[in-house]
Amino acid sequence: MASKIFISYRRDDSAPHALGIAQYLERQFGNDNVFIDVDGVRAGENFVTVLDDRLRQSKVMLTIIGPHWVDAKDSNGKRRLDDPNDWVRMEVATALAKGIRVIPVQVGGADLPKERELPTELKLLVKMQAAVVGTKNFRHEMAGLADDISAIVGRDRTRMIQIGLAAAAALLVAFGIYYFASRPSGTQIAALGSQNSFESILTKKCKADLQTWREAPAIAAFAISSNGNCGFSKEIPKMNAARVAALDSCNKNGPDCRVVEVIEGDWTMNSSCEAELTKWQAALPAKAFAVSRSGHCVSVTDKNKLDDARLEASSKCDRLGSECKIRETDEGNWEMRSECKTGLDEWHKQKPIGAFAVARNGNCGWSWESASAEEARKLAVTDCEKIGSECKVTETFEGNWALTEDCKPTFAKWQQMRGHGSFAVGQNESCGYSFNFSTVADADNRALQECASSGGDNCKLIARK
Repeated sequence: MASKIFISYRRDDSAPHALGIAQYLERQFGNDNVFIDVDGVRAGENFVTVLDDRLRQSKVMLTIIGPHWVDAKDSNGKRRLDDPNDWVRMEVATALAKGIRVIPVQVGGADLPKERELPTELKLLVKMQAAVVGTKNFRHEMAGLADDISAIVGRDRTRMIQIGLAAAAALLVAFGIYYFASRPSGTQIAALGSQNSFESILTKKCKADLQTWREAPAIAAFAISSNGNCGFSKEIPKMNAARVAALDSCNKNGPDCRVVEVIEGDWTMNSSCEAELTKWQAALPAKAFAVSRSGHCVSVTDKNKLDDARLEASSKCDRLGSECKIRETDEGNWEMRSECKTGLDEWHKQKPIGAFAVARNGNCGWSWESASAEEARKLAVTDCEKIGSECKVTETFEGNWALTEDCKPTFAKWQQMRGHGSFAVGQNESCGYSFNFSTVADADNRALQECASSGGDNCKLIARK
């Protein structure tokens, strides 16, 4: 096949979906005819040159659009699509400019972006016929998508011949073993002439079992015996274990069992995991959600750091015995938890100078009665990081030089004193004064000195006489 299939996606938006789609298409069109992960460009290579070269060999691009494809942000909080150097934007824009057929593929329940949400060079994307690939009907929906792609690029005849030869060779070997071991009848031998010929020797019950089994969640295996009976396994963590379980089941019903069909798994979640994902999405960050090849899952929530959530999710998922991948993560966005809102109300009532900090996972910390605003911010962040992840200061109060209750009696006493004088107040509720000075300048200096010596910060004059 001269034309190849290019898959464009964002890792943190739709990596599991993109990999599952790629693996399905590789089985249909061949590994060499599916491009994925152009962002894995080797050191020293020019991305634009590599992209242009790969798109030149392609006739169709699948743009995988997940829930955060449009609003994904960079480390500075800016939308990635607004950056002309964003790789996904460059991939799609280049394909559209070259006249390559672009198929938007919606995954994870995502909607197509609105035209107003896209940069000018991507607006044509919303006019393209889109495909939807979900988790419940993955194989059925991928079969339809593969047919659409085939109509654009054609089937890889070389690949088909290779697969046919390999299947024929395997069939001959299996036939020889089967023939000499169990000596099936002539009708049975003739029936083994095609890939799905084993179905013709199945009992009526096993034919029905096979159709039901093919809808089973991964990983699974189906075995038949020489007398047409069968046995199968499904929802097993490992492929080898699935084969063994199918053979054990089959051996109870007939002799000379062998595995004739398997479902290897493609990280398509089972029904219980779909419910678990919905629950996970509503939980507190930082969090991670991992899915195994067999469709099982592990959710981890409410961690202080995203790396901790990733590590725990991967470790727990690996214990299931199947290859695992992180499906979704959420590092948090400094949205306060309910208890922190109460803490903020209390902080507002405290004395100056102070600061309030919030962590990515919603925890918080604060400070008050600090010597300076800079010190207040440092103390708030330190307090926040004791129970939070990455923290930032959301509010500060640097004082307002108000005459406090402690200083009001001093101020009243100063007003009764004779001679020229000044009164100064600090941001942190301290004060100082002077009286009976011959010049205003001397009175001012003495008041500021008195305010500073009493612990005042950034003292200023509020009254003279």
